[in-house]
Amino acid sequence: MVHQCSLDAALEALAGQGLVLSKEQKVILECSLPCKQTEAGVQRLSLWGKLITRSAKDYLIAEGSSDQFVAAAGLFPLSRYYFSQDGMQWSDLDPVNADVTARASLLTSQLTGDPSNLYLLPEKMQEEGEAPAAPQKRKKITELQRISAMIQGISTLTALVPKGSQLLDAKNTVKTNKLFAGVQYPEKLESYLHAKDGPDGANAAEDVRNTWAIQRDPTKQQTICRSLMYPGYTFFYDERQPAWGDLYVGTGLRNNDLIFML
Repeated sequence: MVHQCSLDAALEALAGQGLVLSKEQKVILECSLPCKQTEAGVQRLSLWGKLITRSAKDYLIAEGSSDQFVAAAGLFPLSRYYFSQDGMQWSDLDPVNADVTARASLLTSQLTGDPSNLYLLPEKMQEEGEAPAAPQKRKKITELQRISAMIQGISTLTALVPKGSQLLDAKNTVKTNKLFAGVQYPEKLESYLHAKDGPDGANAAEDVRNTWAIQRDPTKQQTICRSLMYPGYTFFYDERQPAWGDLYVGTGLRNNDLIFML
């Protein structure tokens, strides 16, 4: 996720949304994330969020990134992700291809909390009148593959940045706009862009109607955007700095009932 503030500041801004970490967890992350950043050789490493499991052995996710440049297919290189279940030891998450992502989307159960768990995919349903298929072994994916697919889906459809907060340099590299003075209408979805699309990409108002809930607190001069497509993703924007950040805390499952709620 994209942060333009410290982890403490992001957690403080999002505490009212139920996104909290214990004091012990924050201390551990403040020590472990810089160490992992050095080990991984990335320019930035920040807390992406937490995936909640049915066993309470939740996964903390960190996102590492370096300079990105814009190409026809979007931003490159892609971010790298790491997971931890104690906040101290971080392991790499390998990216997954489109085939694995499609398989993962068939699963609707909550994560188990066991990184070695294997999921049996649902058997393919046959069309009426179709000849029975030859017996085949049911395909499987691992829990870590499923986590990678979840992160990819969530980040693609949610991660926001304020409009004007980034720019392209002469090499088509995405940089933070040091002259950014804030957005003019913080209470409007048009003021927030999808990070994956670069500085000239689509804004949140162009998404499917009612997939976002936005609320501005004029007293705190702060705006909160919550995804209804992926409940648990929350973005905040503070007009006073300006500063912004986001976190995801949830099961990783997409709200496929949203279409019936519109």
